[in-house]
Amino acid sequence: MRKQADADRLSAYKFSGLHPVYPLDLTDYAQITTITFQIKEMVNSCKIPPLYSIINIAGSGQIAPIKLMNINAYRQEFEKRLVGPVAILQELLPLLRVTHGRIIWIATPGLLPVQYVADIHTSDFAVNYLARTLNIELQPDGIHNILVHCG
Repeated sequence: MRKQADADRLSAYKFSGLHPVYPLDLTDYAQITTITFQIKEMVNSCKIPPLYSIINIAGSGQIAPIKLMNINAYRQEFEKRLVGPVAILQELLPLLRVTHGRIIWIATPGLLPVQYVADIHTSDFAVNYLARTLNIELQPDGIHNILVHCG
């Protein structure tokens, strides 16, 4: 989630096993670095259990014809769906190697062109191929990479 208020609301439910919840802007590399450092420190000091999964579901997208898309929002969509998650993986993969954990991507198939949703589908097309590439790269580490197609 991106907002502290949302993190606070989720934390208030007191779900067992739900460990510190942090708001995170995936377009802000400084936030990614800070949060991944905190997670590594908490796992290594046994303040939280080992890391078993990373779930990537970020994104919002704009519905508009390509000629009217906000180009800055389009750029941020790729940051949220691809660049930010890769930065997180680069930092946290060592923890997943220990547990032979899982990476879960939730994305549209992005296989067929549909008018007015190029923002969402072009980034999810890239997510599909990123996830497939990770399957190959992470197989020797025993890390399962799961791609869930929605929509």
